[in-house]
Amino acid sequence: MRRPVARQVAGRAGAEERERRGRRESPNPDRQGRARHAHPEMAGAPGPVSTDVQILDVGHPDDSTLVSLLDAPLVNWATRYHKDGLKKVLPKARGSKSPIGSWKHLQTDEPTLDEIKARFATVDGADGICAVLDGTGLAVVDIDGSGEQGRRVLADAGVEIPDLCPRVITGSGNDHYWFQTDRPIGRHVKLLHATAASVDVLGQGVVVLPPSLHPETGVAYHWRPPFIDTARLPLLPQRLYELIDESTHPTQPRLAPVDGPILEGERERTLVSALGAARRRGVQEPELRALADAMNARCHPPLGSRDLDRLARSIARYEPDTLDLDALLASVASATPRPTPAQALSFVTPAELMADRQTYLDYVVAPYLIAGTLTDFTGPAKVGKTRLRNYLIRCAVQGVSCLGYPAGLPTKVVLLTEEPITSLMEGLEAAGLTNTRDVVILTRYAARAADWPAMVRAAVAKAREIDARVLMTDTLPGLAGLQGDAENSSGHAIAALRPLQEADAPDLARLVVRHTRKSGGDLVEAGRGSSAFAGEADVLISMSKPKGARPTVRRLEAIGRFEAIPSVLTVERVSGLGSVPNTTDPKGTEPRTDLLVEDYRLVSGADAADPEAASVTDRVAQALPRNSLEAKTVSEMAELMGIPERSVRHGLDDLGSQLRRRGAGTRWDPLKFYIPATPDLKELSGTEPKNNTKGGEAMAIRANQRGPPGQAQRRTRESRDSSKPRHGRTLT
Repeated sequence: MRRPVARQVAGRAGAEERERRGRRESPNPDRQGRARHAHPEMAGAPGPVSTDVQILDVGHPDDSTLVSLLDAPLVNWATRYHKDGLKKVLPKARGSKSPIGSWKHLQTDEPTLDEIKARFATVDGADGICAVLDGTGLAVVDIDGSGEQGRRVLADAGVEIPDLCPRVITGSGNDHYWFQTDRPIGRHVKLLHATAASVDVLGQGVVVLPPSLHPETGVAYHWRPPFIDTARLPLLPQRLYELIDESTHPTQPRLAPVDGPILEGERERTLVSALGAARRRGVQEPELRALADAMNARCHPPLGSRDLDRLARSIARYEPDTLDLDALLASVASATPRPTPAQALSFVTPAELMADRQTYLDYVVAPYLIAGTLTDFTGPAKVGKTRLRNYLIRCAVQGVSCLGYPAGLPTKVVLLTEEPITSLMEGLEAAGLTNTRDVVILTRYAARAADWPAMVRAAVAKAREIDARVLMTDTLPGLAGLQGDAENSSGHAIAALRPLQEADAPDLARLVVRHTRKSGGDLVEAGRGSSAFAGEADVLISMSKPKGARPTVRRLEAIGRFEAIPSVLTVERVSGLGSVPNTTDPKGTEPRTDLLVEDYRLVSGADAADPEAASVTDRVAQALPRNSLEAKTVSEMAELMGIPERSVRHGLDDLGSQLRRRGAGTRWDPLKFYIPATPDLKELSGTEPKNNTKGGEAMAIRANQRGPPGQAQRRTRESRDSSKPRHGRTLT
């Protein structure tokens, strides 16, 4: 008896076993239609098939029920799909994932049930069913690779798959989750990806349905309960809509390189592009087939012979190009002049450069923003970069002094930001900028459909339009789409900066904001990611919080290509009166309104010190023991002094070299701290003492307590003599 196709789900049927079973005659009349469709050349000439078929009654099936239905005739499956709302179905060609015949008309048309029955009843060479997604309002989330890893990738991206979401397990073990959509979403290949899995979101094109056989493994596709019912499908998670909107991936996979391997997912698209280019030049079908064979040698895994025949035959139907491209371009040369190399490249001498050179730096906002330069501003998270950025914006639009340096002319500012609107407006309000019309803002959400170069081009064009001389980007990696390890790549870093550097705006001062790395480093290495960011910039600024300073004090370190850049400035954020324009008077004829806004002032090191922090340090120093035997832990010091442990740690940090430690820092041997009463031997002699162990130190302390050697010997003799009887008699 012929083994049912359902057993192929367990992966026990190879190609030879299927061929052997296909030659056997099935005694079960309910399976004859399935056998004839799956193996027509093995079952003999197909006879007429009645279109009066039964609809599969799956009810509320479990795994075993759905697996047992895999041997039902394909026309019964197609009828059931039509009943459940999946109406655009076609027979799948054996050994392929494509339908038999054309399916483009189904992108707009919907077949009737009689048309579906007739098509499945008369077709030969089918071993499954395909569905067309266009215009159905359905979408498939396709996890390629490890299902567990794919679900982890979705979870990390904030996407949750409902427990009762209909799922197809493909013949290669991948997962297809089915959803409803409320708007067209297109086809997004590798929307999310990791090492062992990738996630595609498909709202267009063709997908394979059960009980189809996988062209490479021979294993049948099958449903995991519940069975699909388009009326009860869950909606596509909202987070996937957001990822699609934010995605910069093209709707199709990239073409494979011309000299490398062609991987699965890129094979057909790459071959079609190459064959199409050859056909436009007049190559005929035999040569197209030979070209497909040559390129197929690079495919991993290679396509089947029938797929190559189909591609060559399909491309050969198109007429080759008959246009004379050179003549066509020559006819429009006057409308679109193409500069020759001699016109495009201009060489100059140092004398000519000196004659054209400005004799002064064109400061837009002194001392950091200079016309025609790129400034890289870095700092740890939440250190106050956004506050200082808003302060620079206010100095620019109001033409006031920045940190006591000479004020420049008022100018408008273009700001590109990834900040949420709530925090953006709170910061602008603190800087007194909510009523100004001299700042134009483009948020990442508003520009989610644009790539980074297009965003920069639009920002530069807007700056020219409104005569703005400052362009700020906060933050550069976020807006440029540098994800994962891309920020650490010098190539990606240079590519992200290139649109800003090549902008044709010599009067525009450009500022980019980035975060610093956790490990810190010098001014060049402090910024997170590749050092190419710092290498490409003209001015580098780094913001940090100095130790022992007031919470509002910050340290600004800078370096640049110009000697006039101040190397270190200590600034403090203060509140002061600032004038803002009147919103009811856009022309500026009315007097401005004075508000209390955030400002910055220069302070010296002594003025920046925090008196409270200094007093805590003094108190900690006074409370610390003066020898290692009485050393105390942080918690013991906090309890003794009645202050938080955090304050104790700050005080210990400020004590620096005065502090001594003992203990391994473990649960059983915690770190303890003390200040030695006398200087260490190494401080007096400049060398480390040989007996610098804990035991040696303890012995030295006990020796100090005993006093000089002579006095200690006398005490020892007196103690020994007092225990002996006097005059040779025992005392009673």
